[in-house]
Amino acid sequence: MSLVEQNKPPAYVPQVTKLVKAVIELMVEQGTPWNEAANSLGISARTMRKALDKPHVIKYLRERKYVFREAISAANPVRLARIADQTDNHAAAVNAIRTLERMNDDAGDTTSRPSPGFALVIVNAANSQLAEPIVKTIDCSVNSDKVSD
Repeated sequence: MSLVEQNKPPAYVPQVTKLVKAVIELMVEQGTPWNEAANSLGISARTMRKALDKPHVIKYLRERKYVFREAISAANPVRLARIADQTDNHAAAVNAIRTLERMNDDAGDTTSRPSPGFALVIVNAANSQLAEPIVKTIDCSVNSDKVSD
C-alpha cells in the first residue's frame, strides 16, 4: 500500500440528520404518519419525502423498526404463559401453549431460514406436453436453364 493510499480520507458515509431521526422515532414508536411527524417537528412533507427516498434513511428506518419489534416482543413468552395458566378460556390457553412450544421449536431450527443461492427446476421432457417444433424448408434447387457459364 502506497503512502498516498494510507493518507486517503475514508469514503463519504451519508448520515441521517437528528431531525429525520426524531421523525422516524415518532413514526416507529408512536405510529404517527410520516407527514404528521415531520410537520410536528418543523420539517416540511416534501423534505421528509425526499429524505425517505434515500437508501441510508430507509436503512435507518428498517433498523429502528427491527429494534422496536424486538423490544415489544420480548415480553410475549411471559404473556403467553399467563394466558396458558388461566382457566377462563381453555381455547386461548391451548393456543398459548402451542405457540410457546412452537417458539421453542423455532429457536433451534435453522433449516427453515432462507439461504443465499438459486434453485434449478428440471422438467422431464418426456412427461411434459411440448408443442411440436416448427420446421421450415427452403427450396434451394438450381434451375439449369437460367444458369449461364
